[in-house]
Amino acid sequence: MCDTFEIKQYTIVASLNERNIYIKLTDNVNFINYESNVDAKELRLQFELKDIYSLIKNCFEQKPDFNVSFNVSSGNIKLVFNAKVGGFLNVNFEALFKEKLMSNDGQLTLNVNKMEQKYNTLFKRFEEFEKNAIKQQEENNNIMINSFNDILFKRLEVSEKNNNNQQEENNRILKIMGNMYVYVGIKINNVGRSNQRAVSNNCDIDIHNTFIKLNSKIIDIDNNTHIYDFSKFNVFYNLNTLTINNPGFSNFTNISNSNVSEIALGITNGIHDFSSLVGIHNFPNLTKLTICSPSLTDVVSVLSRIKHNIKELNFRSCSSINVLELQTYCQKNGIQLAIC
Repeated sequence: MCDTFEIKQYTIVASLNERNIYIKLTDNVNFINYESNVDAKELRLQFELKDIYSLIKNCFEQKPDFNVSFNVSSGNIKLVFNAKVGGFLNVNFEALFKEKLMSNDGQLTLNVNKMEQKYNTLFKRFEEFEKNAIKQQEENNNIMINSFNDILFKRLEVSEKNNNNQQEENNRILKIMGNMYVYVGIKINNVGRSNQRAVSNNCDIDIHNTFIKLNSKIIDIDNNTHIYDFSKFNVFYNLNTLTINNPGFSNFTNISNSNVSEIALGITNGIHDFSSLVGIHNFPNLTKLTICSPSLTDVVSVLSRIKHNIKELNFRSCSSINVLELQTYCQKNGIQLAIC
């Protein structure tokens, strides 16, 4: 029998043999292994070996009245077991384990573990950076929006008093809006969405904030090398055409825009996340939809349940679609359909 335990920074493997108990400890922080075989005589206990193993197992599982502590010295680790059996009998014993020198394969495994730990630390730093960058940019956006609102209200007051200058004032307001940018996410150089876990010792993550002009009519983005906040795309008041390569989302639930008339989604990184038209009602003025995604299935079921203005549907490499059902729906509703 063999059991595995996790206590603090240690991974412990224990097994009961015919004449002794085998215990192996791995320090997951310092990447050191300790192991040894112990028996009843060495532990100075007058119990059957299987009963001793049961005590050790209960201590490793940290059950009530059972505990184990770790004392590390140069090249050794001492385990101190404290157990109260039946609620009244105290049993205390110790076991000493020596550091095990690892083979090349073992050292390679530890090096891989170190790389994984370095990656996890790096990714946590990246997440923290993203969180702080978004928070800072939202604060800056609020300042810009408040300033814009102040200017807008002042200009509107002037326009109401001076009808002859209203068009001029409106143009000035639109010019101000045209020079504003919206923070939509961050760009990650050297690490694409499709290989973010490919990390080596010399891998650098270069992060840049990404902005798009507020009055943009056409937006063409690739979500493979960016992390976009799609919830902010509803503010682009002049947007007509939206193209997203490698969208990274499964449906339209968290993205919307009341002005967009054309949407195109494509896959180039081999990650087929997009699978549903749920949320397409978030684009009430949409007339043309182009999608390339083998995972898409529910076109007819979604469109049949909502009101929409779609007049043209184009599907490429959408092998999961029921073609006959889609053709019937488009013919019945006067929608131009292209499938390839």
